[in-house]
Amino acid sequence: MVANRGQFEESDINKKFEMKDTKSKIQYEKGFILVIALLILLILTIIGLLAISTSTIEVMIAGNTRLREMNFAAAESGLEITDPAIRFIAFHSSFGDYDSIVNDKSLDKELRSGNPFEPGDTCNKNPDLSLNLGSMSVTIDIDHMFASPCEGVATGFASGYEGTGMGGSGNICAYYRVSSMSRSVVGSESAVRGFYRYVSY
Repeated sequence: MVANRGQFEESDINKKFEMKDTKSKIQYEKGFILVIALLILLILTIIGLLAISTSTIEVMIAGNTRLREMNFAAAESGLEITDPAIRFIAFHSSFGDYDSIVNDKSLDKELRSGNPFEPGDTCNKNPDLSLNLGSMSVTIDIDHMFASPCEGVATGFASGYEGTGMGGSGNICAYYRVSSMSRSVVGSESAVRGFYRYVSY
């Protein structure tokens, strides 16, 4: 029994050493789970902040795209209004219903004259027409480029009336350069340019 008792004592001692080792390991590892949890929380916070900033940037890009399209549509509407305005003003030599949007009160003479356009006359400086479309303001400059007999017509330019509009045997083609610029309340701008041919009969 003594031998057995010695074996039991030896195994008890081994168990005590193992328990001490386990206790000391546990004491050293007590804060380890907390550190890991904090690191995971930090990583999740960074991912969340990046997702928020990415979505904010995407919203700003979408807003700028919408504003650009609105500016372009407003500038294009300036080109659209010049078609009937040129036809009416050049033919009737008066402003009629277009009087409220005409800035340059000598526009009828400019449209009917054979004088070349003035380089200093632009959408920013001395515009011919101006519109307000909600939050957009549109300025339009119309420049008379030149006039010539229309193709297939035997009459000359100076037969009866020099200029475009009524008079002579007609069929004179006048060419105009139209510049339209829109500005929004936040300061963004869009510009469109086109050429217009007016045929007088």
